[in-house]
Amino acid sequence: HHAVAVTAQVQVDEVGDVIVLDPERRIPMPPHLDPQRTKLTESIYRLDNQILSLLDMESVFDFQRRN
Repeated sequence: HHAVAVTAQVQVDEVGDVIVLDPERRIPMPPHLDPQRTKLTESIYRLDNQILSLLDMESVFDFQRRN
């Protein structure tokens, strides 16, 4: 098995506020989420009036595992 070098980039539409996440606000992965989405999600936090999903950047760029 040969390693293949891959160059990739992430484009961001805009940068919003930087927030500090309280570990107490972390919630379990909701069972209704699409399995493809959960593979790319590191964790989920409940904020005041919304849910925030954190991307698992290693999984996002692990093209061999996703295929």
